[in-house]
Amino acid sequence: MLRSPLAIFGEYRLTVVAMISLLATGLWLTAAVAAAAFQVQEASESWWERFVPVVYLEAGIGAEEVDSLREEIADWTGVSAVEVESASQALLRLREQLGAEEIKTMGVTEAMMPVSLIVEPEMWRPGQVEVVARVEALEMRDIVVGVDAPEAGALRWVRDGYGIALIFFVVVVLGLVGALFALGALLRRLQEKERMENHLLEVFGASSGGLRRPTLFRGITIGAIAGALSGVAFLP
Repeated sequence: MLRSPLAIFGEYRLTVVAMISLLATGLWLTAAVAAAAFQVQEASESWWERFVPVVYLEAGIGAEEVDSLREEIADWTGVSAVEVESASQALLRLREQLGAEEIKTMGVTEAMMPVSLIVEPEMWRPGQVEVVARVEALEMRDIVVGVDAPEAGALRWVRDGYGIALIFFVVVVLGLVGALFALGALLRRLQEKERMENHLLEVFGASSGGLRRPTLFRGITIGAIAGALSGVAFLP
């Protein structure tokens, strides 16, 4: 080059500033939406771990009946696993939550604790609401004394919130891709502007790589400035 590759930016000052702003906004939105989607997923997984459906079976139920019902639920679409919690395990968990002295004062014994089936739905499956509804329907069976299930409305809110975040992320990524195409068009426009100068350099033996180097340098410069701006804006 007969001059600095960035000198031409002065002739297209407003266009270059607009391009940097567009690219920086796209990068910032992509990072922000990705962070938001990650937070929604983390919160949802934590919510599921805390409020998984639980089926309480009557005391003294046989092991065969427990295994039969567990296998039936495990075959449902959208169910990841079904864990059996024995009466002794339930009493141990209650003792950890309330304290041994409180359990002793209340007179709670292992014989009073039910056998439980803890249902773990698959994450991000459309059938999660149906799984909860089917678990609630089990309360009609004779061997089931109660069901503890998440509210369907809360479950739909979690599922829809994650879906909306995912859709928004895809839209933002597509916008960022569009901004990159716009950057490519700007770089081609700048290169076309220097066609006569490049032709002169080619006559004097400049290599094709040397002629493409200014365009690469401009792209890296615009991308670096946009990335720095979006990074500084994303820190808060």
